[in-house]
Amino acid sequence: MPTWVVMAFAGGFLSNLAFFVTRKALKEEDPTAFGWWFEVMRLAAFSALAWFNFKLELSPAAFFWLAALGVTEIAAMYSFAKMQSLTELSVASIVSRLRLVWVPLIALAVLGERLAVSEYLGIALLFLGLSVVASPRRIRNDSGIKYALFFSVTAAVNSVLMKRGAAFASTPVLLAAMSLPAILAFPALMKSSKIRIAASFKKRIKANLVFLAFNVVSMYLFVEALRVGPASKVVGFYQSMLIIAVILGIVVLKERERIVKKVAGSLLTLVAIWLLV
Repeated sequence: MPTWVVMAFAGGFLSNLAFFVTRKALKEEDPTAFGWWFEVMRLAAFSALAWFNFKLELSPAAFFWLAALGVTEIAAMYSFAKMQSLTELSVASIVSRLRLVWVPLIALAVLGERLAVSEYLGIALLFLGLSVVASPRRIRNDSGIKYALFFSVTAAVNSVLMKRGAAFASTPVLLAAMSLPAILAFPALMKSSKIRIAASFKKRIKANLVFLAFNVVSMYLFVEALRVGPASKVVGFYQSMLIIAVILGIVVLKERERIVKKVAGSLLTLVAIWLLV
């Protein structure tokens, strides 16, 4: 098995543990302040790692792709935190996997990666899995699912931009640069930002540190896999670990409502992932 496949699977497993930690923490938390602290901690962590693995090409192209990655991270982290605070982990984990639809389409446009017939079938199955878990009426009435859909788009764009930006910067530099715009932008999106940020630090510092640990390793493995493997396949293997978050949501967080639909949606999504990769 290629190393990049192992890294994608391992990164996906840790990513879903991070999903679980944030959902548990954000049930009673300020999502924007939580997101700000996470970005600050991630910037610090990857800045430290950059001392041992520093590469940055100083060119207009490098600045453009890294800046684009940072801007999309603002939307991705904001929608991720709002999604986790507003909807069930077991539902958000399935709905947000629609990024698997957008990644191959964006990769086709930006990176020139072609789609196979099986990938089109996988895309159709993903939409079927979504329809099982979340009907159009529920999507209209559930703000959390709307944020999950928006997150699926912004996360897909982020994945492709990471693949493009990896040509200009080492992994720690790339991920540190990704966090900086969000750190600057989030306080502007918050009323009484200083009070909220201070309160979030006192209430949820442990959860943020655990989330950071899982996310740092997960993102590092993900970017390293993207350097070698095709973006659509790397994201597919990475996202196939969604079943971990669904199980944790149902068993640990006791999200037992519509359990049959959640399991069915998860299985359809896993089959779709298999077709996509």
